[in-house]
Amino acid sequence: MIMITAIVQPGRLQHVRAALISAGLLGMTTHDCVGNGCNEKLVPSRMGGPDLPDIHPNAKLEIAVPSERRDVAIDAIIREARLGKIGDGKIFVSPLERVITIRTGREDGLPEELAVEQAHIGEAAA
Repeated sequence: MIMITAIVQPGRLQHVRAALISAGLLGMTTHDCVGNGCNEKLVPSRMGGPDLPDIHPNAKLEIAVPSERRDVAIDAIIREARLGKIGDGKIFVSPLERVITIRTGREDGLPEELAVEQAHIGEAAA
C-alpha cells in the first residue's frame, strides 16, 4: 500500500474527493492548512525580521491506496485539482510499511467487507 498526500486549493477539495470516491477509493482524511510554495514573493515581516514568503490557505488530503491503484488516484487528483495556475498544489507518494486497523488488528488496513466493496466499486468505475 501507499500513502498519497495532496495539497490542493480549498475550492477544489470536494471535486477531488468526489473523483476519488467515484474511482472506488474511499476512506480519506482531509485537513485545512496554510503554506507557501517555491514561487512565492517575499513580503516584509511585521516583526522587523527577514522577509518571508506569504502563506495561503490550502486543503490537505491523505489517502492510503493499494499500490496497483496508485495511478488511478493520482490521475483523479490531477484531473480535478488542476486549474493550470501557480498554486494548484502538490502530490506526495510514499510507501506504507504497515497499515493496521485498530478495531480488528488486521494488518492490511482494510476491513474485509470494505476491501471487497472497494474492489467492486473500482471495477464498476473502470
